Amino acid sequence: MTVAQARRSIGWRVGLLAALCALAASAVLAADALGFIQSLPGCGPSSGCAKVTSGPWGNILGWPTSFVGVAWFWGLLLAWLAGPPSSQLRWCIRLGVLGSMGLVVIMATQGALCRWCAAAHAANLVLWLSAEMSRGDSGSTRRALRRGLIGAAGL
Repeated sequence: MTVAQARRSIGWRVGLLAALCALAASAVLAADALGFIQSLPGCGPSSGCAKVTSGPWGNILGWPTSFVGVAWFWGLLLAWLAGPPSSQLRWCIRLGVLGSMGLVVIMATQGALCRWCAAAHAANLVLWLSAEMSRGDSGSTRRALRRGLIGAAGL
């Protein structure tokens, strides 16, 4: 599949939109961490957003988790724009989905739902499904998705 053919496919376009949404949600969280936003839209000081971002998982190695999200989704967006998702890109996306699943479990166990985090993780899931379904050599969407599920579970 050529780059032009990939960009015409609905799956590639859905993946592009998902990557943009995940990047935007992470960027809003990063702007909040940098102090550019006084209060996240839809969240308050005692909301799940505040609990999640100020908790132990709100930082990774001293950096706000949202910074990691911005860097991750920016890289995925640039790779996605390069054309049809390669095998290596699909594995990176699968790894990111495992990370998202872990962070969602942490949010759920803390009883704190951050809408912006949830938006980024949901968009990440859509990006993964788009990557699995837009394989040029798969033949069948169902087979591609099954391979992706098995591959993600086997990490």
